[in-house]
Amino acid sequence: MAQLLNLLAAIALLVWSTQFLRAAILEGFGSRLRYLVARAVANRASAVATGMAITLVLQSGTATTLLVAGFVGQGILALPMALAIVLGADVGASLAAALLALKPAWMSPLLLLGGVALLLGRPTGGAAQLGRGLVGLGLLLLALHLISDAAAALVHAPVMRALLATLADDAMLAVLTGVVLTLAAYSSLAIVLLTATLAAAQALPVSTACALVVGANIGSGLAAVLTLSRASVDGRRLALANLLCRLGGALVSAPLLAGILPSLPGPGLAPGSQVIGFHVAFNLGVALLFVAQTERLARMLRRWLAAPVDAVGPQVLPSFQLDPASLAVPRLAIAGAARLAVHQADVVETMLRGFVDALRGDDLQLSERMRALDDTVDALCSSIKHYLARLPRETLGADEARRLAEVLTLSINLEQVADMVEIALKRVEKKKIRAGRRLSAAGLHELCELHARLMDSMRLAVGVFLHRSVRDAWALSEMKQRFGELERACEAAHFDRLSERTPESMDTSSLHLDLINDLARMNSRVCAIGRVFLQRPDPGRPVSADDPDPGAGFVPAAPPRTPA
Repeated sequence: MAQLLNLLAAIALLVWSTQFLRAAILEGFGSRLRYLVARAVANRASAVATGMAITLVLQSGTATTLLVAGFVGQGILALPMALAIVLGADVGASLAAALLALKPAWMSPLLLLGGVALLLGRPTGGAAQLGRGLVGLGLLLLALHLISDAAAALVHAPVMRALLATLADDAMLAVLTGVVLTLAAYSSLAIVLLTATLAAAQALPVSTACALVVGANIGSGLAAVLTLSRASVDGRRLALANLLCRLGGALVSAPLLAGILPSLPGPGLAPGSQVIGFHVAFNLGVALLFVAQTERLARMLRRWLAAPVDAVGPQVLPSFQLDPASLAVPRLAIAGAARLAVHQADVVETMLRGFVDALRGDDLQLSERMRALDDTVDALCSSIKHYLARLPRETLGADEARRLAEVLTLSINLEQVADMVEIALKRVEKKKIRAGRRLSAAGLHELCELHARLMDSMRLAVGVFLHRSVRDAWALSEMKQRFGELERACEAAHFDRLSERTPESMDTSSLHLDLINDLARMNSRVCAIGRVFLQRPDPGRPVSADDPDPGAGFVPAAPPRTPA
């Protein structure tokens, strides 16, 4: 029992260290990797080579698939070229397994010592990311040594020998076992290296070990399909196409596993090396077999997985979705959330325009349609919040953390504005449209003027968010003050009409004052979007009015000085 726990713990350490290494590399060198992927569109050969190179760095073909799926979902990469990159990533993953199988005994402690020294000496910056990468790689190699030791001790147990003998008698069962183990560990690398270790200990025939490797490759493709099940339609197409390629490779290799491989004499290599060699040959063969068919596969997948057509219309639904694959690269994830927040602003602006049109024209149907858009705004805000909550805060750089706060500030304030519009529209429907009342001409003109000021604030707030300009943020703050002055003037004018006994003003006084208050509250929420930009990261550094980066601290920047 203790030997089995040691093996499971070693596998868990291998999986965790792989993810730790990948996160460190993406954080430190993610922009360079994205640039490399974006440049890999010249031809299929360069795409395959790019996939191999990225996966050798990330130590995970699934991670590369998720990274590429994010680019496909955003239209940066075409599906055929993305599939070529993923086929190269599978080859790169097998080469990474071959390199790690060497596991020189001296490398793990050396990497751990070097990584910890860098982290202690430079806790932030590029040196820290390099240190984390070295620690991750050192732990990965340490886990491989632990797996070898635990497996060597475990294979002598009678129960384990009986289980392994069952696999040796049934190649299909071995393939299915490889699939299940890979899904459970979420790492084909761990299962392939464990299988090679068992073969090296002569606990498994090489043919059975190769069947387990085929299952591990299928399981890796299936894991990507499950991970991307809620991604964009192109991301799902990419994952499914990769799985189909792996299944095709499994069908081609079935005769080899069933009858040819067991009868062949060994090539003079150790059993563990033969298993690793088969893993490399399998993925290389799949890449060579399908790289020329990527266009055909893309056309087939477009027929199978058609893009959804929604009847709501382009003004409500965005043309893209937040892609879970982009969460591996925080800058990409935050940029996607920012794009969705801008779409949320478009929906809120539509509601605001509809509000004043319904008020002027007593249009009940328009009012109801605008109120229905509040559900869309709520859904968009919820999507953004839950999506960004999945980003680990400890991996964010200072500018990424600031931008995340800016996106959340925009989205949350817009949701509150939409709620206020819905309440105001209900008030207009009840007290004006259905009651058959009319506002005075002067009162309606005042409300329209306040609304026009609100729309100006809305447009400037979105501009502040997009350009991150401190000068515009101060202008937005000044607009709030001028709006307050106009609000008080409108209230005073209304009381003057009441004193003059104007019939419409007396009949709709409560509604008129409520709407003034509603518009003021909406404007206050819109102007609150700019507050996060009126901060600076360093109290000792003066903030220029043209500074595009407001910082993340809580020290307010000085307002720009106007010439005397």
